[in-house]
Amino acid sequence: MSKILISIMVLVFGLALLLPAAIAQDDSQVILEEITAEDLGLTEEPTVLPTSPVGYFFKNIGRSLQTAFTFNSVKKAELQLKQANERILEAKIVAEREGDNAKTQEVVAKALEKIESLKDKVSQRIEKIQENDSQSADRLLDLVTDREVKHQQLIDNITVKMENLSEERKVRIEEVKERTLEKYSNLLERVDVDGEKIRERLEKVLDRNQDKIDNLKAIPVLERLTDKIQSADIKESLTEAKVNITDRVIEFIQVDPNFEKNDDFEQKLRSMQSVSDQDEGYNLRALNLVKERLEEKVQTAPALRAINTNIERLKEERLQYFKGKLEEAGSDDDRAELLKPLEEGEVGSVEVLEEIRARVQDSNLVEDLKERQEVQIRKLNDRVENLQDGAKAETLRQMIEAKPEVKRVINKESQILDRLKEKAAEGSAVNSSRQEVSPVRPVEKRPEGSSVVDRPASQQTRDQNQRTEQNQIRDELKEELRRDQEIEVRRENMETNAEVIRPLPDRDQNLDRQRLDN
Repeated sequence: MSKILISIMVLVFGLALLLPAAIAQDDSQVILEEITAEDLGLTEEPTVLPTSPVGYFFKNIGRSLQTAFTFNSVKKAELQLKQANERILEAKIVAEREGDNAKTQEVVAKALEKIESLKDKVSQRIEKIQENDSQSADRLLDLVTDREVKHQQLIDNITVKMENLSEERKVRIEEVKERTLEKYSNLLERVDVDGEKIRERLEKVLDRNQDKIDNLKAIPVLERLTDKIQSADIKESLTEAKVNITDRVIEFIQVDPNFEKNDDFEQKLRSMQSVSDQDEGYNLRALNLVKERLEEKVQTAPALRAINTNIERLKEERLQYFKGKLEEAGSDDDRAELLKPLEEGEVGSVEVLEEIRARVQDSNLVEDLKERQEVQIRKLNDRVENLQDGAKAETLRQMIEAKPEVKRVINKESQILDRLKEKAAEGSAVNSSRQEVSPVRPVEKRPEGSSVVDRPASQQTRDQNQRTEQNQIRDELKEELRRDQEIEVRRENMETNAEVIRPLPDRDQNLDRQRLDN
């Protein structure tokens, strides 16, 4: 019996020694969430890889021929997007098998640059298709949205899998990642234009994922996307999308809480740990958003308290990690690179930077962080000034009012809250005046269960503008037809008087009548 007790004590003592080391190792490693061929809409993983020169040469010839003989623009865009998915999966497999080989790393870097070129062609085709076939363009943009989020995650995974990656190639890969996301943001602004439409698209695409918790991985990507968008109103729509997507994940856990869901939720959040220190600020912003939404839900859902406590602990770990990186930064440039994701005029960025500043002891670093906060406030002020939507201004004001620390920081440096109140009031006044001057129109019959609020106000305005344009075109066609009819009457009269006149082509008249009918 005594031997058994001694054995148990030795075992417990050994575990006590090993456990901290295991935890430390866990924190230092990046947890990767794998993306499969199925996630990218492919039936199988590629077998012929860029590391096989002869086989891959013929594979690319086949791709070129297939593209050349695909004449339909929609089909060609789908094909090129499929080829981009295949190539990024090829790069991932090569990185897994031979990631520490310098020659292989160059192959992967070139493959990612080729993917960028393919996606450029897809974007150009979508813009052209949009002119004549908005429905197909809409479907293609849904596909591109889904793939872009996954490609961003895959590039991070590829970078991690390649050990001893040279700094030059690492920079090239990071630049591809940033350029492709920026081009995607430009495509959204050019094709969708309206912020509400972009928000609806992002939510719709992510809602299709069977693994709802998996959508947490998209939040850091959306944080980066928000910073690349130029329009202040679209930025606010993206902020709303991030909140809605996070809320749906939490509600999914809340419906049927269990250990597996909670564990998966925490693992997904831990996987936000950045593959590069430069991206850590975006992950902190995402983690801060999730924690904020959890705290609100906990008030009415006690079952979420345990997971909320764990996420609070995780957030503190990441804040301390980031603080350590700032203190270790070898130069002002290194520190500026770390802080870049927190310099934008995002309310979440202001909150995170203030939390970091509160944990810093070094007086020089504190002063540096205060300067960064001034940059934040200037950018937030610019964002407020560029806001056109009064409702969005009011939403932003309420968001700031609900965060005492953010409100304190903002009020020290500017009059942003007062300006937001003015913007919200201006928006309300404009909407009221529009309602007063708008002519009374007969009530349109709508399908059962539908209402005017089914569509956002911006969509209704755009629809009204389209109807106005259509009415103008119809009036112009009517006028053309009236003139043609007068000419036809004159011609008949002249023929009656035996005068010769060149008859008007019937085909042109029929075309005009068809256009009028349409």
